[in-house]
Amino acid sequence: MDNIELDIHKDDSEDIGILNTKKHFSALQDGEKDDINFDTVKTPDIKIESGSENFFKMFRFFETIDQILLFWGLVGSLLVGILDPLVVLILGNVFDAFNVTGSGGVDVNTLPLTEQYAMNRRIFDSVSSSVNTLVLRLLFISLGCAVGRLISRFCLFTVSERQGIKLRKLYMSSLIHQDAAFYDFHDFGSLTSSIATDVQLIQEGFSYKLGLLIEAFAIPITGFVIGFIECWDLTLVILSSLPFVVLSTSFIGFSAKKTTEKSQVYDTKASSIAESTLGNIRTVQAFGQYHNFCENYKENIFKGLNWCILRGNCIGLGMGFFMFVNLCTFALGLFYGTLVISGRGGSHNVTTGQIFTVFTVVIKATMSLSSISTPISAISIARVSAFKIFKMIDRKPDIDANNVNGFTPTQCDGTIKFEDVKFSYPSRKEVDVLKGFELEINKGEIVAIVGASGCGKSTLIQLIQRNYDVTKGSIKVDGQDVRELNLKWLREQIGIVKQEPILFELSIKENIILGAKEGDEINEEEIVEVCKRANCHDFISGMPDGYDTLVGERGSQLSGGQKQRIAIARALIRNPKVLLLDEATSALDAESESVVQNALENAAKGRTTIVVAHKLSTIKNADKICVLQDGQIVECGKHDELMTLKGVYYNLVRKQVINEI
Repeated sequence: MDNIELDIHKDDSEDIGILNTKKHFSALQDGEKDDINFDTVKTPDIKIESGSENFFKMFRFFETIDQILLFWGLVGSLLVGILDPLVVLILGNVFDAFNVTGSGGVDVNTLPLTEQYAMNRRIFDSVSSSVNTLVLRLLFISLGCAVGRLISRFCLFTVSERQGIKLRKLYMSSLIHQDAAFYDFHDFGSLTSSIATDVQLIQEGFSYKLGLLIEAFAIPITGFVIGFIECWDLTLVILSSLPFVVLSTSFIGFSAKKTTEKSQVYDTKASSIAESTLGNIRTVQAFGQYHNFCENYKENIFKGLNWCILRGNCIGLGMGFFMFVNLCTFALGLFYGTLVISGRGGSHNVTTGQIFTVFTVVIKATMSLSSISTPISAISIARVSAFKIFKMIDRKPDIDANNVNGFTPTQCDGTIKFEDVKFSYPSRKEVDVLKGFELEINKGEIVAIVGASGCGKSTLIQLIQRNYDVTKGSIKVDGQDVRELNLKWLREQIGIVKQEPILFELSIKENIILGAKEGDEINEEEIVEVCKRANCHDFISGMPDGYDTLVGERGSQLSGGQKQRIAIARALIRNPKVLLLDEATSALDAESESVVQNALENAAKGRTTIVVAHKLSTIKNADKICVLQDGQIVECGKHDELMTLKGVYYNLVRKQVINEI
């Protein structure tokens, strides 16, 4: 229980001290545990940067087809926004059409019945003709609205889905190519949750919400133009409320953006805790930390909830103020409309239909401004999410696995030389793991690295693969500094087997093929051959589905020894010149250890092999055994030579023998 320190910050800062379990549980699974001094290590707080992306930069990944779709989608929305107020204009004309008498000021009742009938017939024909014409126009306008809405929705939804797929691909590609130092400072949960949540929010900003924004602007503009043409003074009276409408919608958009930024920070914290807890559930169960993790999760959920409640309150306040202004505008418009009809307004000879048109269309335009808050809120939220997604996509790691630059030799002999290497992890720069480390490994040599926990053994494995760069000094492969070599080529020359092999939820054959060099065509015979050398062919053949057997999540359907041997086969399939064995047998029982050790000895033949070992009995036959202490080699030689010295290695062996007894 003393090994766990939970440090969830209680304030509202954006620093996340999630699960300070003396370097996080996942470090124990990545072969790094022997280089961690639990008394000095402090996990750095994870910084979640918040902000919002420039609106126009959100379209940076648009291809030509996306630009065309966006253009026509916005044109469709613009068409709807222009045609919608025209419906009110048509209805106003219908009002006036029904109000036509056609009597020329003559009292119809004083005329003979035949003339009354003829006059009524003329009036009916005139009204029918006018109304039929207006109805036909209304049908064409309705058809235009339907076509515009169809084009808008289809184009904007299509471009939204296309961008969602592209952003997920780019984001995932960027994550995969980040260096190890990046993951020392960032939490897996927050990174993976962005693929689903943030990309979805960006898509919503690109979809019909963008079309709604265009409609929400087009309807007021068209409505105001119609209003000024029909009755300018009534339009001005109704528009007197416009500043208050703009104020309320601006308040809604601003508050939605700011509160969303804050709530997303705590949502990300909660996701990180859930991801870490569930990913290491056995460790959590072993230490009985259910309550602590649940409380930490709940704390961040409720902090995020508080910001969401504040967002709802702000939006509600803004909408309530808007509705109040809108109803006041109704009353003011009706009052002034009666003045215009009675001839006491600024305009003269205004018909009832015109009053209806102006009143309805301007109120409709003002109401439309209220709907701006919905797309503005969605776009504001999308900008916040885009800031995080784009920042990740744009990040260029110091050690870029995707970089094609660097020297690419035609062959690799496998000689390795460490020259005055000094190193400290970026996440704990105050701790020097290696201090002037010197070692030369010849082609085909088997060199074992031993020492107490935390002395830097596994760090050497990380540096050879160039997961990190040395702080000072150099590491050379075949006389060439690894920093000058093409990174992809370098890693293709290296095979690695760790203490806890990670198998993917695929078949055995597919897991082995994952170790092949890019572009290599691997056939069944090659797979069988490496499996025989890894001592795993027999047990694989004994399974009902053979090499097509699914291994389960993280290899859950296999024993520890079986997983380890498949990992050895995976390392051998690329025919590496350098083989790195990082505590490859330390987690196995005696029977499995014997079988795996045999497989490792077969795998090491003809290859430069570096063995990091805790069980010293497994490296007795190494060509060279180097004893690492305090970041430096203090003894180096064969097993018998070091035992004769009766120094550090001798004491390690003696202590281990006593412990085994």
